[in-house]
Amino acid sequence: MVKKLIVNFALCIGALAYEENIFNVQVLKAKGLNISLYSSQKDNTSYGFVENNNGSRNFLGNVNKNEYSIDIYNKGSCLIKNIKNNDFSILCKDEETILKKDDFKAEIIQLSLKDKLQVSPDKVIEFDFVDDLLKIESKDRKLQRIVDDFNQNLDKKSLKDKIMQIHKKWKNDAEIFYENLSQSFIFYYDKKIISLGKNTYIYEGGAHGMNSMQRKTYDIDSMKLINLKNELKIENDQFVNMIKTKLLKEHEESDFFNIDEIKPSEKFEVRQNGLILIWEPYEIGPYSSGAIELFVSYEELKPYWRSKSKLAYLSL
Repeated sequence: MVKKLIVNFALCIGALAYEENIFNVQVLKAKGLNISLYSSQKDNTSYGFVENNNGSRNFLGNVNKNEYSIDIYNKGSCLIKNIKNNDFSILCKDEETILKKDDFKAEIIQLSLKDKLQVSPDKVIEFDFVDDLLKIESKDRKLQRIVDDFNQNLDKKSLKDKIMQIHKKWKNDAEIFYENLSQSFIFYYDKKIISLGKNTYIYEGGAHGMNSMQRKTYDIDSMKLINLKNELKIENDQFVNMIKTKLLKEHEESDFFNIDEIKPSEKFEVRQNGLILIWEPYEIGPYSSGAIELFVSYEELKPYWRSKSKLAYLSL
């Protein structure tokens, strides 16, 4: 009866705001440096990551025509400029590097829906849903089928329908704050493989929301997912000890449940200079430790590739 009264009282207190945004993906390269830049001229925002031989750092930033002001995690502020055609520069403090834009062309098509409901005189609940679709410009049919698989065979219309169905249920229930925020990435691409990912945060009430990190690396020729245990000798004692040693160099032992019981994660990203292994919250540490990511260079991985590995060429 109480629930029925609340639902009957529920009032929409703001216009339903459904939006579409497109992030252009640019890959900028220089010797020992790679930048993946995702930028939207619509809302003047950018995000992405900077890679060198020591690993990868994420960034957020702003867009002003052909200039990108970015804040790199643990690095500081930098300015990226489109100098001419495919020539770019990045200035961090007093250090400037010239980069070339890769021919790779892709977009992230972002769809979002926001709403509010007043469910009682003193309570307002909110709905915030953001999801996206990956689009790569290529005549390679196998690559396009891989992109379809990553997008769960959704197009803009079917994704919008999915969001509207979830919103309808939330509105009918009229009980909780609801957030579902997703963001896609292209981590690596060459003629042999493509490594993709999607980070999602979901809050449906309670003490905190939950993060999930989907990672998919495909063999383009076979269009099949690559499983890390088929590529690396992850059960090898020396490999396991190397992973533990590297984790303890970057984290306190208190960040883990039990360092002695940690096993190498099979969730991974392919990057320009190495793999990033990922353990999600609660896998090897408490929620407060967050997702734990570890960069392992291709040089470090050399002794551990399996004889028929599809990724071993990355160490050459």
